[in-house]
Amino acid sequence: MPSVPAQAMIACAPGNVYSITSAGQLRHVTPDGTATNVGTVPSGAITQFNGLGIGTGGGPVYAYDRTNSTTATFYQFNTATDTWSSLGLTYNTALTANGGFNGSLVAGAVDLKTGAYFFGGFVSGAQQFKLWRYNPSARTVTFMGTVNTPGAGTSANGDIAFDSAGNLFIVRNENRTATEVETKIFSVTDVALAAANGGAIPAAAGSSMRTVARVTGVAFDSTGKGYLGAGNVITSYDTPGWNNPSTFTNQLTGTSDLASCSSPATITLEKDVKTRVNPGDQFNLELNQGTVSLGTATTTGTANGVQSERVGPLPVARNATIRLSETAAGTTDLSRYASSYSCTADGNPIGISGTGTSAAITIPATGNEIVCQFSNSPLTANVTINKKTQNAQGGNEQNASGWTVGAATTATAGTATQAPAATTQQTDAQGNAKWTLNFGSASSRANLAVREVQRSGFAFQGGSCRITRLDGTTQTITLNGADSQTLSSAIQPGDQVDCGYVNRQSTASVTVNKAWDIDSERFANGSQPAGISATLMLDPAGQPAGDPEFGQTRTGFAVNDTVRIGETTTIDAQKFPGCTLKSKTISGPGIDGTVPLTDDFSTKLPGAANTYTVTNTVECQTLTITKNVENDNGGTLTAADWNQRLFAKQGTNPAVPYDSGEKKYVTTGSYVISENSLPGYEQVSIRCTGATYDESTKTVTIAAGQNAQCIVANADSSGTVSWEKVNESGAPLEGSEWTISDAAGNEIPLDDCVATSAEGCSGRDVDPEAGQFRVEYLDWGDYTLVETKAPAGYVLDETPRPFTISRDRLDFAFEEPIANEQASSPELPFTGGIGTTGYIIGGVVLLLGGAAGAIWQYRRRAHGRS
Repeated sequence: MPSVPAQAMIACAPGNVYSITSAGQLRHVTPDGTATNVGTVPSGAITQFNGLGIGTGGGPVYAYDRTNSTTATFYQFNTATDTWSSLGLTYNTALTANGGFNGSLVAGAVDLKTGAYFFGGFVSGAQQFKLWRYNPSARTVTFMGTVNTPGAGTSANGDIAFDSAGNLFIVRNENRTATEVETKIFSVTDVALAAANGGAIPAAAGSSMRTVARVTGVAFDSTGKGYLGAGNVITSYDTPGWNNPSTFTNQLTGTSDLASCSSPATITLEKDVKTRVNPGDQFNLELNQGTVSLGTATTTGTANGVQSERVGPLPVARNATIRLSETAAGTTDLSRYASSYSCTADGNPIGISGTGTSAAITIPATGNEIVCQFSNSPLTANVTINKKTQNAQGGNEQNASGWTVGAATTATAGTATQAPAATTQQTDAQGNAKWTLNFGSASSRANLAVREVQRSGFAFQGGSCRITRLDGTTQTITLNGADSQTLSSAIQPGDQVDCGYVNRQSTASVTVNKAWDIDSERFANGSQPAGISATLMLDPAGQPAGDPEFGQTRTGFAVNDTVRIGETTTIDAQKFPGCTLKSKTISGPGIDGTVPLTDDFSTKLPGAANTYTVTNTVECQTLTITKNVENDNGGTLTAADWNQRLFAKQGTNPAVPYDSGEKKYVTTGSYVISENSLPGYEQVSIRCTGATYDESTKTVTIAAGQNAQCIVANADSSGTVSWEKVNESGAPLEGSEWTISDAAGNEIPLDDCVATSAEGCSGRDVDPEAGQFRVEYLDWGDYTLVETKAPAGYVLDETPRPFTISRDRLDFAFEEPIANEQASSPELPFTGGIGTTGYIIGGVVLLLGGAAGAIWQYRRRAHGRS
């Protein structure tokens, strides 16, 4: 084969392709298919040359000797001397630190943008391609990362190439069957390559193409031709569809790799999502040449802007007609988007733009990097109203669910509707309510009015709406209150409207009062009997500091706060035996009537001042003993004189003393009622009510909750006076009459009763014996006894005899009998006088007296007296 002259330049014009043999022979194939050697093989032992790469303008030229499947020794071709020289660097890619490669190195290329040399190969299984970069100035190799290259089979060969923009093309070629060959191009953008740091390198996969088999090298030229080398043959294709195959040359005696220094034009299809109507909205992108699909991509995620998923860049022939299109994926409804497209060449518009989801482009004669882009602007605007609340102090700001907020849309240009159609919604768990505004066209506009429904116990604190346009500009509008307010800027497709309302809780106070119902008697707290008390529990406790107390107003709360109210009750069993807490109830704002105060009771504060009343009903048994004193006979004692002389005795327990009228709390059971009597008084009765009373045993039986009242009635006793009327010899005298006078001068006349029994006495003297006197029913007091008539034949004794009837001496008896002197005989007149007549009369009197004495003696004997 002829060799080119020494110092020949590497040709970069379209149609010039270079190959390398496994021995290291560089060959130049001209546009007419003629193959000539360039220089000679490297000196020294060569195992297998591969990885040919040629930079922009024909240099530098690199390759490596693959001493085994994973180890490369690097060489550079000197175009001045047409010789290969070793760079003195051998690199083992199998080492873990070097990338841990387990496949075969098969590819190499020079980045036409930077001049850096890249090489790599498919890992075992051929589903990934590992890539390294050689830095000639630092003489170092860097592992760039791994590119996913999925294919139908597990064995593949191929090569890599760059365009002038620095985009990398990985050609994966494999035989699916004996007659079917699959070739794919995986595109790595210059941006992705610059960001590679040893991890995954993103790439766009082209569609599977039918080409020659056993491809070991690839090259492109500026017309868009693609060249695949296999064995002795290089076949040319029209890209990007890899159609019109033609044998470019068959003059090679074996090639391990291809390269060129000519860059093809490329086409890339991108997606710019201004914003998604729904988070799950995605888009399918596709490039076609005729009926051949060149590549597809589907967006993922929720990010806005230019998506990372794209078709291409793909090498493309000049003047080729390519169709670009997009379709809906995920939750996308394209009718809710305004779709447009545009294409540029090297960043400059080329007059291809419009609206719609598909278009065709003819690759221009100039411009290397053709980028087409679908842009989707939603024909919707999203409205979110967020509700937040603060505590009464302005802290603890939280999202508020269940609040009513509103949004109302009015079209001002074109058409606009909202979904949901309802103008109010309840905020969700995150405090949000959302609407979507649907516009008829990209030029439609609408006014938006927002509002909130205020709740009792809260006050509007502040609010605003922020409108974010598709271009990223924002506008903030202050909300002045809860009432409906139309935003000052019209809403347009693509807007994101975020409104927020902040409400602050109104302050509230809590007062818990206490009432007692003890034994059916109502007491305010503090006036209940000592020994019965309760301690308030309030959670949260509010202010001031310290334990809450009944009747105290506590602050630090907010309307609609939930508070727990409880108490602990103490009943002194020594003071209140048998008393039990029958019930405790609570009433107040937010409570329907009166309800039990349970251990876990809580209530929501509905207003600014909240006063509650906790009522405790204490059920007791009581026994009250009262003394009733009847002073009908001049007695002066009162009921108090029986204090501690009244008793209740239960079983074998000691008798418990009572004051008159004293009520004691007792346990259930039977009690014997008694008293210690006082002189001068006698017990009239014991009566008990309010419980079961047995009069025969003076026992009252008290059941649970009963209140027994017992009355012990006493009356003062009347007094008596007694005396005896006798003659000088001590013999009783009958027939005397008397007067008893009290201190007020009241007189009791009486005469001597002589009868067979006291029942025969009709006067005040109730002693039937002659000369024996007993007068009863005398009131207490001082008296005087005076004889008013002496017995016949005796001298009247008018001596006043005082005596006293008192509590200590009710029965007064004169200790000594009261004796009368016998009347003297009448004296004879000395002269004159009555003469004999007096003596006659005196004799008669003596006879009559003697007769009377005989009769008296007879009667005494008849009554058994002597």
